[in-house]
Amino acid sequence: MAGLLGVVVLAAAGSAYAQAPTRAQIAAARRAFAEGVEAANDERWADALAAFERAYEIAPRPQILLNLAGAQVQTGHLVDGIASYRRFLREAPVALIEAHGEDVRDALARAEARVGRVRFRARGVRPSDVLLLDDRELAGAERTEPVEVDPGRHRLAVQRDGRHVVGVDFRVNERERSTVVVEVPEEEGARRPEPRRRRSSGSVLESPWLWIAVGAVAVGTAVVIGVAASGGDEPFVGSFPPGRAEVR
Repeated sequence: MAGLLGVVVLAAAGSAYAQAPTRAQIAAARRAFAEGVEAANDERWADALAAFERAYEIAPRPQILLNLAGAQVQTGHLVDGIASYRRFLREAPVALIEAHGEDVRDALARAEARVGRVRFRARGVRPSDVLLLDDRELAGAERTEPVEVDPGRHRLAVQRDGRHVVGVDFRVNERERSTVVVEVPEEEGARRPEPRRRRSSGSVLESPWLWIAVGAVAVGTAVVIGVAASGGDEPFVGSFPPGRAEVR
């Protein structure tokens, strides 16, 4: 289907929304949406994303959400775009699903194929410790199961009692499957086990002081294990080729 879908009737209040926007809000949403359409047509996707975000915040209509999803994918925010497409499929009226569902599912599948998936392993964490992916807390299954991650640079950090404990920077490529491991350092003042003393043969490797030093270096390490997935890196341009927004 040519063009990025966006058939918007802002004045109509959908049943899924508790409160309809005012006339002034509808007018503001229309202006923001028009700015987004113009920017998308000019392939100024960052501007289009900002405009569609404003429009959707004012009037959260599924038609606007569809355009927002396309701009999110175009700007590399694949996780947000995937979430927006999924939300459209859940919340859009039956008529919109019947008209555009096939195209939306195709766009969703393309975005899902590009997104990276990372499994996080945090060693030495307590149940009360907070794991942060960038600025977002990982909760529930996200702490053990693969998580969808945008291609690019990220940071995994551990917080304990509101303070930063350790963090690791890592990079994810499109379609990549990887594991990120972070080791929580031993608490200061915690009792360390006494090194096992063996009868010395004079070798420096048997010195307990050497092992204490090595242990101090090993504490707080972080490892990134990357496994590149098979498949090409052909970019997907737009939510619906060629990635332009049309509004009537």
